[in-house]
Amino acid sequence: MHAIPMLENLYGKAITEIKAYGVDEFDFIRNILGVDFSVGQFGYVVFEFGDSCFYISVDGISSVIPPKNNVIELSIHKPIKDTFVGVVLQSISFDGNQYYIQFDGLELLRGYYIPNDGMTDRSYFELEFPWG
Repeated sequence: MHAIPMLENLYGKAITEIKAYGVDEFDFIRNILGVDFSVGQFGYVVFEFGDSCFYISVDGISSVIPPKNNVIELSIHKPIKDTFVGVVLQSISFDGNQYYIQFDGLELLRGYYIPNDGMTDRSYFELEFPWG
């Protein structure tokens, strides 16, 4: 696994806000446990750290806003905000297949791309806790 250099400036900072954008509700789907979530191919999620942020989309995790068109702000469910807002980012790494995100006081999160399986018209980026 290797760190993502452009995101290292966020290490040690606390999340101040989370926002999701997409063309419809399928671009931000909360999983059963309420904390894990999927980002659809037409949307993205923003983790804000005051004056800086990172973005999650089907293209992965980046410091650059994804080039998405005609998006609107989507609802973020309370369990997700309660879990993430205020926690401090320790690290984000990528092994060529999956992302690993560590926040102070939380178990390691895993993020990975799920391609269109033919059952839906979309691909997804899934972010989950180990028990998800």
